[in-house]
Amino acid sequence: MMKDASPTSTLEAHWVVPILLRNTTTNNFDFKCTGNLIRLDMVLTSAHCISKFENATADVSVGITGNLSITAKRVPVKRIFVYPPYDPITHKYDVGIIVLKERMERQQNQAVICLPYDYENQPLNESDATVFAWEDNRFSKVIGEISGYIDGDFNVTLKGNSKMCQGDSGSGVTVKCGDTRCIVGVISRTEGPGEYVTKCKQMLTATNISPLYIQEFINETISTIMNCPN
Repeated sequence: MMKDASPTSTLEAHWVVPILLRNTTTNNFDFKCTGNLIRLDMVLTSAHCISKFENATADVSVGITGNLSITAKRVPVKRIFVYPPYDPITHKYDVGIIVLKERMERQQNQAVICLPYDYENQPLNESDATVFAWEDNRFSKVIGEISGYIDGDFNVTLKGNSKMCQGDSGSGVTVKCGDTRCIVGVISRTEGPGEYVTKCKQMLTATNISPLYIQEFINETISTIMNCPN
């Protein structure tokens, strides 16, 4: 959960959804990570949030945009795809995709986020990286600056006193792409490459999803599970 973030609404971040895992003690689904709708039936997130559940999809579900309530509607999971080079020790290439059993309802406060297909031809405003998640069950956002591109990762330094904490993994790093926003990374861990801790921090490491090899993984997954066109 974020700390010292700015309150916002689902109208501003209509693609952000909670990822819920089954609690084996209570059998309830508890909030674990954050995801991003890239199709109405596909959620992009961090691999470390879902890699243990590739063969246990019944223990994972996705909530509706901006709603953490355990009584809110949950969408069951059909398949989980983890980017094959993902390293569970260093958390390099920390990206995965959840495929839902049914499409979410498209509405004003629930829709998809653009992918950076023409990223190389778009100027990137590295000082305007925006991340959306939750703070005390309130939908919020933080602004950061992108730096330190290293082997598939980049760093995001949050501005002001804002911090990100446990549960914020998988949150999308978004930037302006023309007249809209597109997602260029997913939050992986804190304190720089190779480390994974859950303490609240201002400096984060995100997996860069803009390179061609990540885009190919996303496109191949979409081609593999094509329920129907968007």
